[in-house]
Amino acid sequence: MTIAYTTHLIRYAMEERRDCTVRALATATNMAYDKAWEVLKEHGRRARSGVRITPLKNAYRAAMNAEYVPMPNKPTLNQFTQDHNTGTLIVRLKDHVFVLRDGVQYDMELNGARRRVFGYWLVQS
Repeated sequence: MTIAYTTHLIRYAMEERRDCTVRALATATNMAYDKAWEVLKEHGRRARSGVRITPLKNAYRAAMNAEYVPMPNKPTLNQFTQDHNTGTLIVRLKDHVFVLRDGVQYDMELNGARRRVFGYWLVQS
């Protein structure tokens, strides 16, 4: 699987961590990192903390009008990317989200092909 490593340098100045939801929103929509950070803050995310799924769904719906699509069978990431290799998606794994654009992962590290996909958001162009 191919990865395009992403870096949002402002996150270091903000001393941010556990911010995959912010990075995914910024990368998927070409939104500035600090703007994406504010969007998630408005929906309950605290600095240097993860965010629960319900506020995350609300934030992504508000920011990009995207509805969450659950994957009840929880396919592996390898299986999922074979079926979803076009378009821009924000993919939810256990305790992590990242952008999948045309079959390429956009993240700070490569996610294992055997990790299970819990669901995704389709990002409209």
